[in-house]
Amino acid sequence: MENTIDRRDFGKAAMAIGLGVAALPALRGQGPGGGTPPPSGPRTIKIGCATLAWNVSPNAPDTFELAMKDISELGYSGFETVNGMLEGLDKDGTMAKLMDKYHIAMTAGYMGTNVTDPSARKDNVANVIRIAKLVKKYGGTYVVIAVNSRRAPGPGRGQGQAAAQPAAGQDPAAAAQGRGRGGGGQGRGPQGPDTFNFMEHKADMVASLNDYGMAVQDVGLGVGLHQHTGTVIETKDEVYGIMESVNTKYMNVAPDVAQLQKGGADAAQVVKDFAKITTHM
Repeated sequence: MENTIDRRDFGKAAMAIGLGVAALPALRGQGPGGGTPPPSGPRTIKIGCATLAWNVSPNAPDTFELAMKDISELGYSGFETVNGMLEGLDKDGTMAKLMDKYHIAMTAGYMGTNVTDPSARKDNVANVIRIAKLVKKYGGTYVVIAVNSRRAPGPGRGQGQAAAQPAAGQDPAAAAQGRGRGGGGQGRGPQGPDTFNFMEHKADMVASLNDYGMAVQDVGLGVGLHQHTGTVIETKDEVYGIMESVNTKYMNVAPDVAQLQKGGADAAQVVKDFAKITTHM
């Protein structure tokens, strides 16, 4: 017999699971480098929902409104959306109108950055500050930082074109995998071979993430790294190599647990090891 479930039923089930998780004691994993375990006792966990599940686009505000309506009706505490949606729907006041209409709070904004090109860091810091200020404008408290693709442009892409640049409203990490959401085919098609040398770029990656974290915190928001397959922080060794090297006073971790598993890590163990700085998921 075929088993089917629609999005609303899935959302209700996910919320029930989330409420159960919220009642669990805090994770008590020791940090990878030793140190003090996170405080014991219950931890208040708020469960939100990302609008990307609705394949949103700034060019289709009706889809974003449907996402807001569903998220509100399902009882989630808030929503997360990507920088393209934030910027696109801020311009004409649509974001504020929809948040007011459906009485739903913004939890976080999600954005892509480049962490391997030092010459791009100044512009990236400016972008991070701009998005952080937008998130704060709408009451959000967190910026999720995704990173650039680990592969060079594939056939048919100009040498001057950055690999897998996200289309407006697209998940930047999805763009890195070549599975774009609209935007004229950006992020689509074959990519070059994976020749990324992590150790060669590690110092620049750490410096970039520290700068982006400081920029967000200067705006008054929390911030965390969101690793993803297809990006320059994909494997278990890369995740640990970066998170054991960044200044966690500025950059925490906002893991994608499915992508941790896909990248070859034990997702549960990673979350336990970095429990003290896992501030968004």
